[in-house]
Amino acid sequence: MSDGQQALQALQAQRFDAVLMDCQMPDMDGYQATAELRRLEHATGDHTPVIAMTAHAMDGDRQRCLDAGMDDYITKPMRYADLADTLRRWIANRSDSTHAPDTTSRERTPRAETATHPGT
Repeated sequence: MSDGQQALQALQAQRFDAVLMDCQMPDMDGYQATAELRRLEHATGDHTPVIAMTAHAMDGDRQRCLDAGMDDYITKPMRYADLADTLRRWIANRSDSTHAPDTTSRERTPRAETATHPGT
């Protein structure tokens, strides 16, 4: 996806186990897209884990992501092991009714959609 609006359209068209959301995208950024996703989910009771991907690692950046409704935070550039651990934490053996990470199982292969702006 190249912007937050496209990410929202994809999320409305099908279910994903998790979303890797770039915070800095044109038109609708990751913060706005996540806030809108949470608004839409409120009506349905669904919850798709959103993991922020950002080059920002300053004090307060993680909290800004969480305040926007994102579930977790990874800084770029990232290490594969950190990404894999984060995805496992949020989607391992996730059922449709799960709204929190399952930190006990590590056996499921993660499937996630990435919303990023090319070149970030």
